[in-house]
This record gives sequence, C-alpha cells and structure tokens, in this order.
Amino acid sequence: MNRPGIVRPPIAVLAAWLLLAGCTGMSPRTPATPPIAGAAVERPGVFRSESGCRIATRLYRPARSAGDDLVVLAPGFLRDQSRLRDLARALAAHGFPTLTLNPCAGRLWSGRQVRNGADMRTIAHRLGARRIVYGGFSAGALSALVAARLD
Repeated sequence: MNRPGIVRPPIAVLAAWLLLAGCTGMSPRTPATPPIAGAAVERPGVFRSESGCRIATRLYRPARSAGDDLVVLAPGFLRDQSRLRDLARALAAHGFPTLTLNPCAGRLWSGRQVRNGADMRTIAHRLGARRIVYGGFSAGALSALVAARLD
C-alpha cells in the first residue's frame, strides 16, 4: 500500500546498492580472532612483478619453520590481503610460513588472473620456497590455480 509522501526506491536501486556494498567491503566485518599460541612474526614487503607493478606482501613466519615450505594466499575481487590476516596467522602458528599479497591485476577492468597467478609463483620462488601451496578466495583462488599450473 502506498502512502502519500513516502518515496520507495525501485528494487533495482536497492539491489545495486547491496551488490556494491558487498563488493567494496561495506558489509559487516567478522571480529578478529584472538591471538593464537605460537603466533607468527609479520613482515611487510614489496615485490615488483614482471610487468613493473608493485605488489604489497606480508610474510607470516612461525616460531618453528617447516624448512622451505610456503603457503601463498591471494584475496578475492575488490579485496586486499588484510582479509586473509587471520588465516595466515593461524597457518603460521601451526608451522606453515604464509605469504599474503595484493595482486596487481585485481581491479574491475583488468580481470587478469593469469598475470596474478604468474606473480604469485614468481614471488614464491624469489623467496626460495621449494614446496608451495597456493590458495585464495574467489578470484584469488582462480589466480592460485593458475600459479599451481604454472609451477
């Protein structure tokens, strides 16, 4: 029932707003997990891709390392590595050195998961990793599959 003086937005406007809110991270965040025993040491870094792009990374080193193993994680579309912080800390606390990164080709207009996968592989090898697990969320998972295939 419509009442005089009440303006209701069209359903398409509401749907578009919800889509943008979800993609831009305006949705409610989950609370941070409490510190984990054997917490990792975080070390930020920057690598240059073969295309010249600067890739911001964060390496989580466990108290006891499993040699030259490395887990490399990439975030999903329109996300950054901060979304993977809790997972990276948990993996490192269990002995797995973990690297998170902000891919270069993560913008709406690029969609270059092949480039991102190649960058993931290059960074892992520059760090001297021999046994590598590539992972990610959403578009980051697609980049991880590409990295694993290239490796």
